[in-house]
Amino acid sequence: MDDSPIIVAFDGSARAEAAMQWALDEGARRRLPVCLAHVLDPQARLPGLIGARRVTNGHSGAESIMRKRAVEAYDWGRLGIDVTSEVLDGLVARALCQRSAAASMIVLGDRGLGGFAGLRVGSVSLEVAAHAACPVVVVRGELHASNRQPVAVGVDDAPEAKLAIRYAFEEAASRGVGLVVVRACGATVDRADEQRLVAEAMKGRQGRYPSVDVTTRLMPITAPHALTLASHEAQLMVVGSRGCGGLAGLPLGAVSQQVLQHALCSVMVVRGAPGLVGTPADLRS
Repeated sequence: MDDSPIIVAFDGSARAEAAMQWALDEGARRRLPVCLAHVLDPQARLPGLIGARRVTNGHSGAESIMRKRAVEAYDWGRLGIDVTSEVLDGLVARALCQRSAAASMIVLGDRGLGGFAGLRVGSVSLEVAAHAACPVVVVRGELHASNRQPVAVGVDDAPEAKLAIRYAFEEAASRGVGLVVVRACGATVDRADEQRLVAEAMKGRQGRYPSVDVTTRLMPITAPHALTLASHEAQLMVVGSRGCGGLAGLPLGAVSQQVLQHALCSVMVVRGAPGLVGTPADLRS
């Protein structure tokens, strides 16, 4: 992960506030700047509104509100971390995906002011997770996982599994917690072979992060079910955007979508294979 900022999609909703707090904590751990990004979307369900504050004077009015919110966030106690703001124009998901090219990660609430009751994750969060050029974290605002719970990661045979493992180890190490590696497998498979495949996917990582206690779970159920169960005891779930069963051309696989909809913790979606956009430099060799 480089020194580019963590971008938080901020509309002033309670879920956006939770996403902001998550991003500030992440910035504090990684010593990364945080930027609160508000999108003035003419098609938004509640255009011209940031939380309870009505935006007046268009773009300049939104910038004024966001600058004040960034100062409040900075004064909250994250000394040494730059907290800035910006106002983007256009469709929310598209604007955030364009901004992702120069971000360490994009952080969103699971639903914003324009969300509809009954949806676990809003369409904007799903679209950004599908198309962003950097990792995307969807924060479960209504849940409060303990900061002592482990990080979990889903592993299959796809190239993106190694990328997910790389980020999962980083997240576990920065938090000082363990890592749970989850692999769904058939009830009749050779467990020794499955363990070998997991070990191959993690090759070199445990040596880089010796302080991270790793637990492997081979679960004879479907991948969405296995990852959802693991999320009950995790503070963060890391998954690739598409697994080995994904169809070419689909930016977000069915398993990733189901995890985003049903996980009981925040979810990080990473994308890319060696040599592709979004892949860390140490995986391109």
